[in-house]
Parts: sequence; C-alpha cells; structure tokens
Amino acid sequence: MTALGKIDESPIEPFIVALEDLDCHVRERAVDILGKIGDDESLKYLKIVLDDKDEDVRERATEILEDLEIIEPSIKEIENQDEHQRLEETIERVGSDKAIKVLIEALEDEDAETRHRAAEVLGEIGDEQAVEPLIVALNDPNLSVQWRASEALEKLDEPAVLPLINALDNGNDNVRSKSVWALGEIGDERAILPLIEHLKDESQTVRWKATLALGKFGKKALNLLKQALNNENSTIREKAAETLGEIGDPLALDNLKVVLADKNIYVRKSAEEAIKRIISKSTEK
Repeated sequence: MTALGKIDESPIEPFIVALEDLDCHVRERAVDILGKIGDDESLKYLKIVLDDKDEDVRERATEILEDLEIIEPSIKEIENQDEHQRLEETIERVGSDKAIKVLIEALEDEDAETRHRAAEVLGEIGDEQAVEPLIVALNDPNLSVQWRASEALEKLDEPAVLPLINALDNGNDNVRSKSVWALGEIGDERAILPLIEHLKDESQTVRWKATLALGKFGKKALNLLKQALNNENSTIREKAAETLGEIGDPLALDNLKVVLADKNIYVRKSAEEAIKRIISKSTEK
C-alpha cells in the first residue's frame, strides 16, 4: 500500500506535501485522504486547494468541503449541467435547500448572465421557494432575465398561480406584463377573472398581453368573456370582444351581435371584427 493509502499509520504532513506534487492525480488523492481525516488542519489545507491549477483537484476539494458543510455550493457549480455532472446529481449531493438558496441569492448578482442562468435553473428545479424571488426578478433591469424568470414561473406551474395573480396588482408594468404572460402559459382557470380585470390595465402592453393570455384559455374562458361584454368599463368590453374573436367559438356570436349596439364606438368595432373572424374561422373548417 502506498503512503497515500495509510490514513491511520501516517501523520498529516505527507499529504500536505503531496498537495504540491506535480502530478495532479497525486494531489487529488491527497485531497481525498485529507477529507477522510477531516480535522481542522486538514480542512485548512483543503481550502487552499480550492485555487489549485487543476480543475479536477479543485472540484474534489469543493465536493468534500460542501459535504462537510464547510462551504456553500457555488452558483457556477449548480448551473453547470453539461460539464462533469448533471444538475440532478449536483443537487442530490449538496442538498436542494442549499442549491436553491445559492440560486436565489444569484438572482441579485451583479452579472446579468448569472442572474439569467439562476432563473433558468430555478425553473428546472421547480421548488416553490423560488416563486417570490422569481416574481421580484420579473422587474430585473435586464430584459432577458425578466423573460427567464417568467418562463421559470411557468414551469413551476400550480404553486406560482396565486402569487402571480397577486403580482397583477404590482405597481410595475414589467411585473404585471410578465405575470400576465406566465398565467396564460400555465392555463389555470383561477387566473381568468383577474386577467379579464386587466383588460383595462393602464399599460397598453399589459392589456394586449392579457388579451393574448385569455385567448390561450380557449373555451374555458368563453362564459366569463361573454359576461365581460356587459362590464361597465368600455375597455374591458372592447378587449373581451377582441379575445372572443381570437378564440373563434361560434357560441359567442349572439353575444357579440348584441354588442354591435354598444354606445362606445371602439367596442362596436371590436365586436364587428370579432364576428368577422369567427365566421371566417367557421368557414375555413
């Protein structure tokens, strides 16, 4: 057996010396043994090895120190799915709570690419702890990060629905706009009425995205949209008619024909266009 294998019979010094060996395999084996010894002196030298020139040696030292809860996992390690380990393996090793904590902190990193990747990986993990931080990230100064956060919330699905509905009342246009989009993608019926209310949002972008989001619900939104044609707010009536045209269900025709007599010209025009679209779609079939 080599000196590197005799944990009980050898003092720590030979392994510390081995950390300076030119052969990276010797250094990596020394790291393993110092990790098994696990005393304060060994751990002190393992921390130094985190700067080793060889990636495998650095990674092995990192793994040991994380397992011993001496250091937290890094965002770079967690987000790196293609090199050395799959994401699932990394999370299993460091623990999902630690991984999520690091990723949530990374959503506030100075580097936009790091924030982008953190949002993306949080979506892949799918833990509801990430919901509120991701909603905050919907107002990130970087547009790419905003969209990644929105896509991550979509992947989180049901746990994100109520927080996203609450976010529709946020004072920031970006947050409302991305929340509307995510709710449309998730397709939970609890979002239909709140989305109808935001057909009158002060932001044109939010109103437009709410129209598109409701269109994705299809027949599930039909009855509530028909009711919205009678809403006291003319913008809601106008956008409800537009959305019904987008859905294209002939069951809405009678309701839309009534709206042709609406007192508001924009509502009447929207109803007229919706009727044309529905008839055109029916003809195509």
